[in-house]
Amino acid sequence: MEDVTIHVSSSSSSSDEDVRDAHIHVSRRESLMLFREAAEELMEESKAFIKKEEMTTDFERAAQGEPFDLRAYFQDANTQALSQGGKPKRMGVSVKNLTVVGLAPETSVISTNATPLLAIANLFNPYWWTKKMATTEILSDLDLFCKDGEMVLVLGRPGSGCSTLLRIISNIRDGYEEVRGQVNFGGLPSEEFIKFRGEAIYTPEEDCHYPWLTLRETLDFALKCKTPGNRLPEETCNNFREKMIKLLTTMFGLQKQMDTIVGNEFVRGLSGGERKRLTLMEAMITGAAITCWDCGTRGLDAASAFDYTQCLRVMTDILGKTTVCSFYQASDSIYDLFDRVLVLDKGKTIYFGPTKEAKQYFLDLGF
Repeated sequence: MEDVTIHVSSSSSSSDEDVRDAHIHVSRRESLMLFREAAEELMEESKAFIKKEEMTTDFERAAQGEPFDLRAYFQDANTQALSQGGKPKRMGVSVKNLTVVGLAPETSVISTNATPLLAIANLFNPYWWTKKMATTEILSDLDLFCKDGEMVLVLGRPGSGCSTLLRIISNIRDGYEEVRGQVNFGGLPSEEFIKFRGEAIYTPEEDCHYPWLTLRETLDFALKCKTPGNRLPEETCNNFREKMIKLLTTMFGLQKQMDTIVGNEFVRGLSGGERKRLTLMEAMITGAAITCWDCGTRGLDAASAFDYTQCLRVMTDILGKTTVCSFYQASDSIYDLFDRVLVLDKGKTIYFGPTKEAKQYFLDLGF
């Protein structure tokens, strides 16, 4: 790369003024570097503008009834988050020799007005000092794992321990007499993972909401608790929440119910299926790395259940989440969306492995 010297001459109109000459030294290397830097900056600004326009167009198409491309949206949002310095959250979970002991069903009694009085009287009864409550094994010597970016389906009839397993994977151990075995979250034992409790969530089967809040107010409150500090340039908190509310309601087809109160068994509001979809949206807002869904398709018809499972599949693939779901009844189309399946019966493992090999496994056993 050679340097260039430019000769510039300038003269005034007056005859008595001298002609002034100037020599400017220009480096080609420095000029090309400055040009490339400016071109890269313009290109990045252009890409950001185009992505913003594409996302706005997706929302407008969905509002007009055209199909909403969820996978493309997650890919664009993930790319923009990484370009702004965000880091992907990837964390697998492994369970080894897990045994959970809980109180036996016969020890469960319904509290009445006399229960506190009986508890005080038992303090003076020596028989109750040494009495031990009957226990039972809910899960027995269970092994499983789920890598980041994979989905595990847990199958079992009621009483098999599916909900208990999901609670243990979410690091919720309250209410159990004893939990033995190893549960590691991305290499961290459960004792150290307590400080990262928000990275593993458990979505229960029953829906619990404030019945007098509208759908928009419920989502807005959830987003206020989980609005990230590292957002896109010139994006305020209000703009972020409005964009996410529009995305979630478009994804689950609840645009027309934005101003409807949530309701419950005693207050008329959203239907049972709509409240279930609201529960799913709240769980998605948390952005946890490990998500456990306990019979998440309850209250949904076959088409909505398949669409819901497809949304989980897309989020798992694009964002690298670890997803564990339990279904009482899963259709073939839903079953094929999972990577591995765990079959439980009375707390014991019947099968754990790839979903494609489960059928042949049971055929070889003679079923």
